[in-house]
Amino acid sequence: MNHSVVLLDAARADLAAAVDWYHDCQPGLETDFLLCLEETIDRVARHPLAYALVHDEFRKAMIHRFPFAIIYRVARGQIYIAAILHTSREPRVWQARSH
Repeated sequence: MNHSVVLLDAARADLAAAVDWYHDCQPGLETDFLLCLEETIDRVARHPLAYALVHDEFRKAMIHRFPFAIIYRVARGQIYIAAILHTSREPRVWQARSH
């Protein structure tokens, strides 16, 4: 069973920044990033509890081929993506966000 996925505003901003950065590095690379992101979101939607808890009820799924993680929580039968961040970023960046 696939859970529905909600991308929170902060995660949308993270995504836009990552897409812009990859496009600036090498046009077309942002497409590869988006495909890998979509694959990871699909995996999370199918098996949301398969990923490790990283903070309270938040879990982390790594994006294949790219040093980014999806930070999410499961509530009321939905997956709420709180952040899409580079793995070198300080975790407090997303932990400080109002969820």
